Amino acid sequence: MNGGGGSINNVTIMDGIQNASCGADTYEFDWNGRRFSADWHIKNGGNTRDPIRCLRIYYCFDPQTQQIIVSDMPAHRRTGAT
Repeated sequence: MNGGGGSINNVTIMDGIQNASCGADTYEFDWNGRRFSADWHIKNGGNTRDPIRCLRIYYCFDPQTQQIIVSDMPAHRRTGAT
């Protein structure tokens, strides 16, 4: 973002795919012996369990290591929309 102060929430990455805050669907997970909150996700589609129409990649940023940590999602998780 040029000049800072911008937002990465609900930014279109490519046609039909957005970066968005998880909001109320944020959840905790462990990685490398530490606890994190998956508070962002890359998404397409919406409010469906059909894997052809819906993708969510949950992640967070670790300021200590300066890395993006992607959470393992083996199945559809229950959210406020499901």
